[in-house]
Amino acid sequence: MKYNSVKYLIYFMLMLCITSFFTEAKAAPKYSSFSLDAITGKTLHNNNGYQLRYPASLTKVMTLYLVFEDLEKRKIQKSDLIIFSRNASRKPASKLGISEGESISVSNAIKALAVKSANDVATAIAEYLEGSEEKFALRMTEKAKDLGMINTTFKNASGLHNNHQKTTAFDMAILALRMLKDYPDESKVFALKEFNFEGQKYVSHNKLLFNYSGTKGMKTGYTSMSGFNLISYVERDRKKIISIVMGGSSSHSRNSNMVKVLNKSLKMEANTIHFPKMNPYLNRKKNQMNEDSEYLIYESKNDTSRFDRLSDRVDKILSIFP
Repeated sequence: MKYNSVKYLIYFMLMLCITSFFTEAKAAPKYSSFSLDAITGKTLHNNNGYQLRYPASLTKVMTLYLVFEDLEKRKIQKSDLIIFSRNASRKPASKLGISEGESISVSNAIKALAVKSANDVATAIAEYLEGSEEKFALRMTEKAKDLGMINTTFKNASGLHNNHQKTTAFDMAILALRMLKDYPDESKVFALKEFNFEGQKYVSHNKLLFNYSGTKGMKTGYTSMSGFNLISYVERDRKKIISIVMGGSSSHSRNSNMVKVLNKSLKMEANTIHFPKMNPYLNRKKNQMNEDSEYLIYESKNDTSRFDRLSDRVDKILSIFP
């Protein structure tokens, strides 16, 4: 009887391992990449850029976006201290290893997220700003929808794996654009190659900061389910490029693919057209309805081809930069 129990236990554990293996295989990372001109919004490259992926630590870009939002609204200050809960201190690496009850300033927390990608700090920030990581994740998702990231759902502040935490390379490009536009000074933290905290130096995981000319950030990410992810922002030859690579099989292949995407994007013809907020090829005529009100009639000119070619791009960029 005892032998049969052990036999069935072994059988159960074997089946559990097999099921887990096929689940992992089914959810294994898939490669996608996307690149756009940060000046015009023009799509320069797209390879499965609209397909759902796990963001991993790219999530922290949204976490920092909300930190910068609260700083701007003066709800918090950079000198404020964030006290670590047991929940925050127990998060797995990458982390700073701050113990329960200890603290970090908001200023250092920002650097820890951008450079070290510290999961414990991300959770501590979430709890500090919204009381719990769950409430903060709801705020993150709501902000994502507001920014036009319609295919993104956040479940935590760090990017640690959650089956329901999804995004796309395109949505991450929107987030990067909004970060640069809305917080141009604060977003420079993503260009830091290192920072010091309590006598220890932490070096950025983003190797392109060290070896790809013009790189200004932004963020790396990795979990076993997401693969190796990277958001890059590059300024070179009067061009500004945002590129996303997700699902790399290794950090080396991710970086190599990113370089290929960036090289391709930088070779694309620069487009410096400033997008109008209305069709410039329409004549406006005012017609008096009565003494108190008026309405507008728009009459097309003959040559609308140029605007027609740009119209889709105009809609996209204005949805990103309202």
